[in-house]
Amino acid sequence: MSPDSQEADVPFGLQQHLLDTTWRDSLCWLSDLIIEEIQVYDDGERSELHLLADNRLRDGYKAYGSEMYTWSPEERRRNVLEEL
Repeated sequence: MSPDSQEADVPFGLQQHLLDTTWRDSLCWLSDLIIEEIQVYDDGERSELHLLADNRLRDGYKAYGSEMYTWSPEERRRNVLEEL
């Protein structure tokens, strides 16, 4: 553990409550992020998210090769949603 990190002990029930009560705000944040990403892309730039995706693709390719191209539509959707 780094010297700057702090331990946290947040009970599961509270974590679930926070998830439920901030869900709509989280969706709005995600929507705003997507709009910003489109604007950056349309300007011909590579955003932080694009660079992150590129790095994950490179790391994933080293570990899994082309396996993601064998996924069913359901598996692909589940994996995308888990990444969000």
